[in-house]
Amino acid sequence: MIRRIAVLSVLAFIAAFGLLALCYATLPAEIAVLRNPVSGKVSSMAPKSPFLVFRIPAINLIHSLMALVMLLRSSQFQNPQRRVGYAGLFAGLLLTASFKALAEAIEIVAPSPFASWMLRLVTGAVVVLGITISFVRAQAARLPWPELRLRPFDIAALAGLCALYLWIVYASTQVAHRV
Repeated sequence: MIRRIAVLSVLAFIAAFGLLALCYATLPAEIAVLRNPVSGKVSSMAPKSPFLVFRIPAINLIHSLMALVMLLRSSQFQNPQRRVGYAGLFAGLLLTASFKALAEAIEIVAPSPFASWMLRLVTGAVVVLGITISFVRAQAARLPWPELRLRPFDIAALAGLCALYLWIVYASTQVAHRV
C-alpha cells in the first residue's frame, strides 16, 4: 500500500512541477504572492520568478515528505487495526498534499480568472475530502500512539522540513512586502 501511494504522490508532483516548468514562459509577468484566505482575492503581486512560481508545489512537497516520514513508522504498530488506521491517516495526508500541488499548479497556469476561481474550488474540495478521509481512517488509531518511536533521523528530517517550510513562507512574505 505504501509503495502505491508513494508512486501516485510522485506522479502528481512530477505533473505539477512539469506543468509549471512547461508553462513558465507563458505565465504573466506578475504572480500572486498573497491571497485573502476568505475571499480568495489577491492581496499582493510580485514579478515572476522561479521561486514564486514553484514555491506552492514545493510547500506541498514538504508536507508530503513530512507525512511520508510518519507513514514509514506504521510498522511499529503491532495491532493490525491500529496500524491500518495510523497508515491511513498519513497516507491520506500524503496524497492530499500531492494532489493539492497538482490542482494548484493547474490553477497557476489557468488561462482566465473564471478558470482560476473554479480551480480554487477544486483545490479546496481536494483538501477537505483528503483531510476528512484521513481523519476517518485514523479513528482506528486514536491518540496517544505509545507504539510510535521516532528515530533521531526522523526527528531531524521533520525539523529540517519544518524549517524549510517556515523559510519559504517567510521569504514569500518578504517578497510580498518588498513590492
